[in-house]
Amino acid sequence: NSGTPPVAADGKIYLCSAPGTITVIKPGDTLQTLSATSLDQRIVATPAIAGNALYVRAEKQLFVFGSK
Repeated sequence: NSGTPPVAADGKIYLCSAPGTITVIKPGDTLQTLSATSLDQRIVATPAIAGNALYVRAEKQLFVFGSK
């Protein structure tokens, strides 16, 4: 498995690889990477978006990324 299906919100696309990297890109005519983060653990489920938060289930933890 190479990763989970991409999810989109707030004009961004979130790509999560099975080994544990989250890459955020901006859609458009050219590829624009906004950020990339390694969780140091495998991602085991499709991320979910609720409100202003991205929820990512990894092997040992549930990560929440977002603004307050």
